Amino acid sequence: MNTFLSIIYIIMQNGLVLVFDLDQTLIDSKGIVEEMKNGWETIEAYIQKSLNMRLINEILKPAIELRRSGKVSAILLLTNNRIESYIDSVEHYIGRHLNILPERVFDYMMSRDDPMREKSFNPPKSLMDVENILIKLNKPIIHLERRTFMFDDSSLHAIKRDLVLNGYPGHYIQVIGPEYYYLPLYGCINKGFIAGQEDLTDYRIINKTMSEVEALKIIPSILSPVNEILAL
Repeated sequence: MNTFLSIIYIIMQNGLVLVFDLDQTLIDSKGIVEEMKNGWETIEAYIQKSLNMRLINEILKPAIELRRSGKVSAILLLTNNRIESYIDSVEHYIGRHLNILPERVFDYMMSRDDPMREKSFNPPKSLMDVENILIKLNKPIIHLERRTFMFDDSSLHAIKRDLVLNGYPGHYIQVIGPEYYYLPLYGCINKGFIAGQEDLTDYRIINKTMSEVEALKIIPSILSPVNEILAL
């Protein structure tokens, strides 16, 4: 059985896990400090003009549909932003745009100060964070590296290493924009999504995976176990 087909069977049983960063991935947050200084008076207009609509419409929207049938097990937010009111507002406006309210966009939103995370100004984002969230949600963690896709503008997070070492480098999808900056020791770093500019990210692998899963018209929970057969 080829690797991609084995991944699809695993997903059929347990569901995809999609994990999204916030800043410069789902939304351009560069102006958020000014919004705070203004007492959040224009936060709605700010969010609406700053959201990454390609990522929301092309990936998040179909993922929510697949979640309803169990083919997506969880949609998570994993961010090092600590401003809870801002995080909540972004989720609300995404949900409103997608016309799914009061359904939640994210099954869990893990911010920088979440009690399950390492106490740090910039805590690492790892596959263990995802596992801890799923355990808290009472959702399956089997074959997690095969089922997880991470979307982040940074290429430096621990979860990328986790996925690469487990043989799934394509499951870490770096959100790419047209601008770069220079960082000593790292070289040119992409700035990620910037409002008003094109999202240049290659989403083909997740589009293909979701299309294959959606076409299977089978609810994961009714499938017979095949974990031992597919444990490659």
